[in-house]
Amino acid sequence: MTISQFLDPTWNALSSAPGEFKYTMSVILAGMWCVIFGIYTLELTFIGYNILGHIAVITGIFVTHRAFKTARAYSPESR
Repeated sequence: MTISQFLDPTWNALSSAPGEFKYTMSVILAGMWCVIFGIYTLELTFIGYNILGHIAVITGIFVTHRAFKTARAYSPESR
């Protein structure tokens, strides 16, 4: 498996999962990597801020995706 296949949403293991599960797994993975890099760099003071920042970005991406998906469903071309 190549990195492009791993990151491709149509190819990876989460491709058929519901959106809520994808969101939850994204937040868990982001938190895990924040902790891992915090331990690696010995900068544990700001882990909470890093995790909150990642959650904010991931939430923004999922909300934006949902808004575009809803707008596409209600567009005149889709009827």
